[in-house]
Amino acid sequence: MTSGSPLIRILYRTGLATSLAMIFVMILSFTGLLDRMEWKTFDIRAQMMAKPSASTKNVVLILVDQNSLDWARETNHLSWPWPREIWAYILDFCQSRGAKAVGLDILFTEPSIYGEYDDAALAAASRRFGSVAGAIFLGDSTGAATVYPETHPQPPPFLGTQPPERKRASLAHGDIAASWGMPGNVGLNPDPDGIYRNVRLFTTFDGKVFPSLGLATWMAAHPHIRPLQDENTIYLDHRTIPLNSDHEARLRFRGPSRSHPSIPAAAILRAAILEMQGKDPELPEADLLKNAYVLVGYSAPGLHDLTPVPVGGAYPGVEVHATLLDNFLEGDFLRDISHSAFYSITILLTGFCAFIPAALPAMTAALAALSLALLLPVTLSFSLYGAGVVLPLLTLMAGTILASVTVIFINYTTEGKQKRFIKNAFSQYLSPAVIDELLINPEKLKLGGEKREITIFFSDLEGFTSISEGMDPEHLTSFLNHYLSAMTDIILESGGTVDKYEGDAIIAFWNAPLALKDHADRAVQAALRCQDALRDMADELRKWTHKKVRMRIGINTGDAVVGNLGSSKRFDYTMLGDSVNLAARLEGVNKIFGTYTLISESTASAMGPSVLLREIARVRVVGKEKPIRIYEPGWAEADNELIPLFNEAREAFARGKFREAAEKFQALAEKDAPSLSYTKKCRELIDHPPAEWQGIWVMDQK
Repeated sequence: MTSGSPLIRILYRTGLATSLAMIFVMILSFTGLLDRMEWKTFDIRAQMMAKPSASTKNVVLILVDQNSLDWARETNHLSWPWPREIWAYILDFCQSRGAKAVGLDILFTEPSIYGEYDDAALAAASRRFGSVAGAIFLGDSTGAATVYPETHPQPPPFLGTQPPERKRASLAHGDIAASWGMPGNVGLNPDPDGIYRNVRLFTTFDGKVFPSLGLATWMAAHPHIRPLQDENTIYLDHRTIPLNSDHEARLRFRGPSRSHPSIPAAAILRAAILEMQGKDPELPEADLLKNAYVLVGYSAPGLHDLTPVPVGGAYPGVEVHATLLDNFLEGDFLRDISHSAFYSITILLTGFCAFIPAALPAMTAALAALSLALLLPVTLSFSLYGAGVVLPLLTLMAGTILASVTVIFINYTTEGKQKRFIKNAFSQYLSPAVIDELLINPEKLKLGGEKREITIFFSDLEGFTSISEGMDPEHLTSFLNHYLSAMTDIILESGGTVDKYEGDAIIAFWNAPLALKDHADRAVQAALRCQDALRDMADELRKWTHKKVRMRIGINTGDAVVGNLGSSKRFDYTMLGDSVNLAARLEGVNKIFGTYTLISESTASAMGPSVLLREIARVRVVGKEKPIRIYEPGWAEADNELIPLFNEAREAFARGKFREAAEKFQALAEKDAPSLSYTKKCRELIDHPPAEWQGIWVMDQK
C-alpha cells in the first residue's frame, strides 16, 4: 500500500494514524484516566480567562472578615458567635438601601445563646424584608432532620427530572426558619481533588426540591417562578442552565476572591448604628446595595469557610454562591462539549496532524506536526472556553500527538532508509535544496529535465591566472576553498542552487528545483552580497594572493532545461540553454566596461524595485544576433547625480554624436569606469566611423 502513488500513500498513513488516535481518545474518555490532569488544565483556563461580567456588580457580598471580628470584640466586647440581632440590623440596612434580596450563608441551627428575644429579632427583620434566602445544609451523613417541617417556607414545585436526593438536613432553629422567604442549600461538592468547580443547583430532600443558596437568593425575589429540568438543562424564568454529567452547573469564575463588590460586616453595622442615632452613616459603599442581590457570609480564616477553587486556594464559600448567582444573571455558565462535537473535532485535528507529516519532508513535518499537535488543542480549548464550552484538552492533545507520532514513525521505518541513502550519496554533489526535493519525490532521481524560467549566475575572479601562478597547489586549494565557501553560503542562503565550480568560477541558478517567484531579485541580491563579502574578506585573502581580489558576475533570466542530465550511473542536476550562455557572456562583458556585476534586460524586467539599476549599454554579444540592454545593479542614492549625466552621454553615443558623447564621458571618466570605456570607444569611432550606426556596442570577444 505504501509503495503506491504519493497521494495514496499520504491518505493511507493519514487514515491509519487518525483511526488509532480516535481509538486511543475514546479509551481515555470512557476510562477517565486523564480526569485529574484535565481538572488542572481547566483551572489554568479559568485563571487566565477570568474577568467580571456585566452582572458582577449586581451581586454584592457582605463579609465577616477578620477586621469585623476584631472591631466587634474591641469596640463592642462581642465575641463569636455574634448576637443574631446584629444580622437583623444588616437585613434592615440592606432593605433600606433598596437591595432586591439577601442570602444568608449562615446556619442558625441552635437557639441563640443570647435568648429568645435574639432569635425573634432576626426572624422579625427577615419577615420585614421578605426576600431573604436562609441557609439549610443537605447531606447524607450530617444533619439532625430527616423530614422537612410543613411550618417552614416551602420551595416552589419542581417540574421535570427529579434532582439527586439527600437523606438528612441541618435546618435553622424554630421561628428563624419559618421567617425565610426561600430556603437555600449551602452544601457544596468538590471534585475528587478537593477543588470546587461545580455547584448542584437543586437537591431533593423529603420529596421537595431545594435550590442552592445563590439561586435561592434570586428566587426569594421571584417566588412564583417555577424551575423545570430535563436531562441536561434547567429552565428558570427565561434562562437556561446547562448541566454536566453529574447534574451540576460548571461555574465561570470572575477572578480571585473579592472580584465581586464586597463590604465588611463591621462597616454595615457601624453605618446602621449611626443611622439609628440620627447621624450620617458615612458609608459610600452603601450605594452598591441598591437593586443588588446581597450574599452574607464569612471570609475570616478562623471561621473555616474558605474553599479552594480554580482561581485561588482561599476563596470564601459564600463567594462560590455569589459566582453561581452571577453566572445565572449573566446567562454564561460553562458547559461541557458534547460527545459528538468532541469526537468530530478530534477526527479533524488528529487527521490534520497526521496529514502534515504524511505530506511534507520528514524533518519539516516532524517539527510542524508536533508543534501543531500541541498548539492546536491549546488554542482551541481557550477559544471554546471564551465561548462557554469546556473541552477535554489533554485527551484531545493525546490524540493529536499520537496521530503525528504514528505517521512520523511510519515515515522513518518505511522511507528513512531510502532518504538516508539519498542524503549520503548526493550531499557532496547537490545543494541542500535539491536534496530536499529528492527526499520529497525520490522519483525525480530518474534522468530527464524540464523547461522553466530561471535566473542564471556566472562569476569569475579577475586575473585568476596570474593569482594561481604565484601559489603552490596547497595554498591555491586553501584559497579557493575559503573563497568558494563564503560565496556559496550566500548563494544557498538566498535560495539558489550551485550548479558547479570551474576552477575559481561559480555557476548557479534560481527557481529550480524550488519555485521562487522572486528568483531574479534573489539572484541580484546574492550577487551584491557576494561583492560585499569579497570586499570584507579583502585583507584575509591578501595573505594568499598578496593583491586585491575582484570578482566579475554576469546574470541573465530566461528559459532553460533543468534536471538530472547525464548517464544512468553518473549525472548532475544542471541546466542547458541559450539563456545560460548569455549569462556567461555577460560575465565577460564586465571586462569591456570595467564593471563587476552586469545583468540582462530580461533580469531587470523580472525584478522588483528593490535594487537601483544603471543602464550601461545596448550590446550584441558573441554568438547572438539580437542586441540586448545591460544594467549595472547596486547604485546607492549618493550616486544618483552621476546617472543623468551618464545617460545624456550614452544617448549622444546612441545617436552617433561621438564627439559630443566623448566630451560628456570624459567629464565622468575619472571616477566612473564605464565612462572611461565609452570615452575610448568614442575616439575609435571618431577615427573609424561606422557605415550604418545603430547605437549598438558589438562585442568581438567572449
